[in-house]
Amino acid sequence: MTFSRNIVLWTALIPLLLPATPQKAMEPPLIVTILDGAAAYCQRLEHAAFRFTVLEKVRQRTHKRGVQRLVYDYQIVKEDGNIHEQRILKRRDGEAVAAPNENENQRFAAELFSYRAALAPIYLLGEGYRHRFRYALTGKRRMLDRSAWEVTLFRRPESPVPAPLVLRKHGGQAGLEPAEGEPRVVSVWIDREDFSVLGFRVYPAGISGYNKIVKAAFHRGLEVKVKDIHFFGLLRDGIRYPTRTEIVLTYSPLNPGSSPATGINSHVPGVSSALGRVGGGRRRASEIKVATVFTYVNHRFFTARSADPEYPDLQ
Repeated sequence: MTFSRNIVLWTALIPLLLPATPQKAMEPPLIVTILDGAAAYCQRLEHAAFRFTVLEKVRQRTHKRGVQRLVYDYQIVKEDGNIHEQRILKRRDGEAVAAPNENENQRFAAELFSYRAALAPIYLLGEGYRHRFRYALTGKRRMLDRSAWEVTLFRRPESPVPAPLVLRKHGGQAGLEPAEGEPRVVSVWIDREDFSVLGFRVYPAGISGYNKIVKAAFHRGLEVKVKDIHFFGLLRDGIRYPTRTEIVLTYSPLNPGSSPATGINSHVPGVSSALGRVGGGRRRASEIKVATVFTYVNHRFFTARSADPEYPDLQ
């Protein structure tokens, strides 16, 4: 009996006495690899400095004013983590502007778009900001002729930023209520080779001033949806620069067939004057879009430098 027990004991110990078999290190989840690569890109972006001018072409289409086209000389300087911008209006609807009102015309474009969006990846994917969001790998797609991962960021319930308002109907009555759970903030498209940011789409939870826009439309009997997409098509020495931005506001009546009140003030430049009167008279209320597209061409770089030795200074 004792002999049998000793055999069983030694047999059980044999695997412990043999040399350990090398174990293959476990690879981190793919989302972690993507986020780490994107964080490294964001660090490079954060420490980069650049100065250049670009032609900014603004095209806004509304149902009332038709298409308006503006062309700006736009100078951007990034130093010490800050962005400085200056716009000078050069052409309006194809006609040269001899003496533009710089303040007035800068205000129109600046309130709709700022080149600070170029730094947005830092605040979305930078290592020091990850605690603000929940991240999920939501797919792959082609973007700017590149293969990209799509990573979607969700607002955490404890976020200090107010939740976006959503339209809900109870017993035939419509009202605005804060979104529940973890609404989407933004979807980011990350290059699968170098982890640079190719673009991103912002959802209501990530749009500054979104709740003001929604409230203003609601008080006029309208529902509004916002589309906000940014593309980073120019790659220069490891840094991607914005080349196109699309902002589309779509208004529709809360009650189909009704005539909403007039005089919308959505706190977005051009919307109030562009929409003016929605519905009323003989015209039935219908879906209305205010679409503004920013295109950036003819980048002219001056001196720029990067703290990353892997990338040479820009000249």
